[in-house]
This record gives sequence, C-alpha cells and structure tokens, in this order.
Amino acid sequence: LEADLQPVQEALAKISTPAPEVQELMNTLTQVQESAGELEEAYPTIVAGRTDWQAVLAAIGNYDPAQLTLTSLTQADNLITLGGRAIDSSVVVAYADALKESDLFSRVDVDSMSSAATPFVTATSTLEVTLTPTGTITPGVTITPTATITPGVTITPTVTITPTRIPGPDEYEIDDFQSKDIILGQPQLHNFHPIYDVDRVKFLAKAGRYYRVFTSDLAPGVDTYLDVRVAGTHHTNDDCYPGTGDLSSCVEFQVGTGYDLEAFVRIRNRGEYGPEMWYQITVEEIAPTPTPVPTDTPPPTDTPPPTDTPPPTGTPLPTPIPTATPIPTETPTPTPDPRDVYEPDDTDPKPIGVAETQTHSFYPSGDVDKVTFGIKSGRLYALTTSNLAFGVDTKIVVEIDGEVCPDCQNDDATDQFLESEVRFIPTADGVAVATISNVKNSQYGADKTYDL
Repeated sequence: LEADLQPVQEALAKISTPAPEVQELMNTLTQVQESAGELEEAYPTIVAGRTDWQAVLAAIGNYDPAQLTLTSLTQADNLITLGGRAIDSSVVVAYADALKESDLFSRVDVDSMSSAATPFVTATSTLEVTLTPTGTITPGVTITPTATITPGVTITPTVTITPTRIPGPDEYEIDDFQSKDIILGQPQLHNFHPIYDVDRVKFLAKAGRYYRVFTSDLAPGVDTYLDVRVAGTHHTNDDCYPGTGDLSSCVEFQVGTGYDLEAFVRIRNRGEYGPEMWYQITVEEIAPTPTPVPTDTPPPTDTPPPTDTPPPTGTPLPTPIPTATPIPTETPTPTPDPRDVYEPDDTDPKPIGVAETQTHSFYPSGDVDKVTFGIKSGRLYALTTSNLAFGVDTKIVVEIDGEVCPDCQNDDATDQFLESEVRFIPTADGVAVATISNVKNSQYGADKTYDL
C-alpha cells in the first residue's frame, strides 16, 4: 500500500491550486449536490403525499348498481363522505370491506345506520374513513348510503304497484310496540320475521262509518290472527272463511262513538316464522249491508160497524164522564261512565291472565292502574304496554309480597319509544301486583288509552 501511495502523492503535488473563480464554482457545485441529495431523500415523502384521484374514484365507483347506488359525495380535507341507497345492510358492509381491501384508504368505518319507511328504502348507513399517510397517501372516505333497501314495493313505470319480497324484516319494522300508519285501500306487505314477530298498524276511523280490515296473499305456513281495538272494544278474527283452507283473517266493524278516533290493529301469526313468511294487510271503508224491508201485509177488509139502535123515546142518555189522560213519567238518561271497564283499580288491583291483553285509560286526572297475577318460581314473566295514545307515557313497577322486585321498574322499553316493559324471574311462587302510571308531564282523559 505504501508503494502505491507514493506515486499518487507525487502526482497530487504537481497539480496546481485552482483559481479563485474555479473554487467558487466548485463550492456552488457542492451546494447543488447537497440540495439534490436532500431532494432525493425527500422524494418518497413527497410522492406519498400525492392523491391518486383516478384510483380513488375508481374504487368508490366499484359497486353493483343493482344492489347499491351513490347519491352524494362531499370532501373535507382528507375525509370523503358518500351517501346512497343499498338493498340491505350487508351490501353496505361488503362495500366498506372492499374499500379497505383496496389499500387506498387508511381507515373505513361504518358511521351510522337507521330505518326509513319508504319504498325500496329502509336503512341509512354512513362509512367514515380517516386518512393516515402510509406509502401512497389517499383521501379518507366516508361512505353514506342514506338508505338500505329492504322488502317494500317495486314501483314500475305504470300505476301498478308490485310488492317486492326481499329476504329480511319488512320495511315497517320495528312495529311490535309502536303502530305504523296505514292508508285506506292501500295494502301493506309485511312478514313475520324475526321469530315471534308481531305487526301493528293504525288508521283514523270516522264516527258512524263502517270499515273492513283483512289479510291476504298469505305465504305457505302463515296463519294470521287479527285484533282490532276501537274505543276500548276488541274485534278479533282467526279465519275469515273457516273450513276452506284459507287462513287469512278479516274484521268488519262500525265506529259507534259520536266522534272520530284511531283504530289500532294487531296482527299475530299462528303459523311459522321466517323472512319468507309474507302477507298483506289492508284496511278499507265499506258500505253497510242494507237491512231487508219486510213486505207490507195488506190490511184486512173493513167490517161495517153495527147499526146503532136508537134508545126508546123519552129515555135520556147518560152524560159520559171524561177519563183523565195519565201524564208520562220521564225516565232519566243514564250518564255514560268515561272510565275504563277495570276502574276503580287505583287501590284494588284487577286480575290479568297470562297472554291476556287489557285496554286501560288514564282517567280521571292522576289516575293509576293496578293489576295482579299469579307467579311461579323460576319462570320468566314479561309485562308490557303498547298502542299508547298521544300524550301517554307509561311506567311499570312490579311488587311481590309488597316489595319491588329487582329490575322490576321500567319507564321506556327503548330509547325510541315511550312503551314500557318489565321482565323478571320470581324465586318463589306467589302473587305479583303491577302499578302502571302516566309520567313525564303526560296527559289524562278518557281517550288516553294504552294496551297492557
């Protein structure tokens, strides 16, 4: 190495010192080389900060329009929000998973999902993606299908409305506790899913008019049972045409009150449950069946009255004494009792049977209702309120042997409804007493009814 170094040192000694201008250029070149090195080091980071919009939009638009459609797109910094409709929530989840697997987005989250009672539309979903730069940075994405399509009606270009039966709960769920509105003459497509599903509808029934409520187009395995409540009176029917094999139900009634009111319909199933167990419910106004007019019977032929025989001459006739006309006694009209049929039950609990439904009202002001029923150890009991009139907000408290049992108080069964539900398992046989009160600045009156 020393032998090789000596000629190199001799050669360097012969090189003259560069001129000042050359040294300046060499310094500039060194600075440029250093800047180029820094740019080369920063290049991956700069490239990573670039959004490949073509790839992003291609990923967002990669869906089956027969199952999902987008209706809106908004961007805020590195966050994109999409809105649209899908046939069900599983399609939304699959779409979000596909965005995650594209490796174009740092995070994809389902932000929200809710129901909407419109044809083809039953749920809204929001997918939100927050951007974290990794490799090639792309925008965060929020995908908001504003509705998820479930079984509803298929609207064709003509006036004909054809029900579309897509597996899953019907578009009117959840209606186990809160009745959904139904329009006269327009059938609604429901199914009995999930298991033990109960459907409820309501409509305005006008004073003195006649109505018919009926089910039709029952899927094999469905056996409907109707319970129509009008002003505290229940009209029920299992089979409209017994003995024919047709398991549909029908109820006809007249509104006997002197005022309009809401009629509540509960549809239960005595058959099988599942997403394919469909049926239609219809309400229509009908004309009353005319009462036959009896044929007039011709009156009998008049018999001529006997000829009066004049009394003997000279014999005066007695003067008739007028008979006093009795004055009719006025019968007082009884005043109807506006309270429900179980009153008074504020202090005297009335019995209720398992699976029995009672209609109560909160009248007069400050009224509370009490019921009692036998209980057996180890069995599960559920006490619920439903079909609450406007202005009613129930609360249930259950006592056993004079003490409130654990978890035996409830105001609202869910955050969305004012109905109440208490479930409990007694540890010994006995008798339970339930008190139902109207809470939260609720209203009182003969029309403030609920089902228990």
